Amino acid sequence: MKRKIMLISTVALMTVVPMIVTSTNEVRATVNSAKKTVMHTAIAYDRDDNSTGRKYYAYDVVTVDPKKVTIDGNLYYKVFGKNQYLKATNIDGVTRRMTHNAYIYRSSNRRTSFNGKWKLYRGQTVTTYGGSYKFKNGKRYFRVGGPHKQYIKSYNLGPVINTNTAASTDSGEETSFADQFIPEWASDGFYRIKGTTHWLVAVLVKADKKLPLRDPQREENLNKYAYITFSKDTNVYNADGTIQNHNGQKIVKQMGQFKVDKLMYIWVPSEKKANLFYHLVGTKFYATNTGTSFFDKIDVGHDAYVKADDVKFVNGVQLTPLNTAAEAQVAAQKK
Repeated sequence: MKRKIMLISTVALMTVVPMIVTSTNEVRATVNSAKKTVMHTAIAYDRDDNSTGRKYYAYDVVTVDPKKVTIDGNLYYKVFGKNQYLKATNIDGVTRRMTHNAYIYRSSNRRTSFNGKWKLYRGQTVTTYGGSYKFKNGKRYFRVGGPHKQYIKSYNLGPVINTNTAASTDSGEETSFADQFIPEWASDGFYRIKGTTHWLVAVLVKADKKLPLRDPQREENLNKYAYITFSKDTNVYNADGTIQNHNGQKIVKQMGQFKVDKLMYIWVPSEKKANLFYHLVGTKFYATNTGTSFFDKIDVGHDAYVKADDVKFVNGVQLTPLNTAAEAQVAAQKK
């Protein structure tokens, strides 16, 4: 292989990393909140990693809870007083090391300065914010400053060496697998070395023959959850077997894959029998149209279930029922 090979141990990457660098754009608001500047357009997610549809744009100032939250291996700030979470890398950024000398750009063909300098050099470290942008020239760039436009070609930057978010607890937080690499590396996939827990970044490897690409983060999730799809409009049930009341709305038929983490029998009083149900991990789902908006969502809460017969298993863990139909019937009769 002529190109440089990067060998990564998943064991090493999942090690708890102490966060000791604090953000330079933090201004304390109160004891229980802090004001932060969004440095890269950020989608707000709920606690279950579902998009809320709300966006915060670069240089918006937002009040957040100082304590960070880990969702699916990534660090988030909770917007103060709202069920909205913003990825910390869009606010605090991450530290990367320069792999080549590089100019700073404000557009694909116009240079600018950064901290009084027009050029950064190999070996220096720099903070980048969020994912990379694709400019009109087809090349990708990372934002390194603001509010003026200041970008560096992603080609000149190495993987993440530090997350610039202060830990909220003594035990620190985990750094996700994906955050170890620049986004285009992760999007190009990885090769797994057979019989090991080591991975090769596909973009840095020239394979002698075509090999299947792998996604370590996705594989980790597939080992934790089962995934279903809604092949028809679907009712949502409570743990006692009653249908949730959403003014006639159901979860709408859709192509997406959704996490479930339990399979169990629940006695359904209206049918006088036990049915097999999946427990939903997410809490907000697109709903059938009621005339207001096709994109309406219903909030089903954290203890919601759908009939296994109403949905289609796609992939992930093959869940085993936690109980039997008879046990579900006996449990219902005791209530």
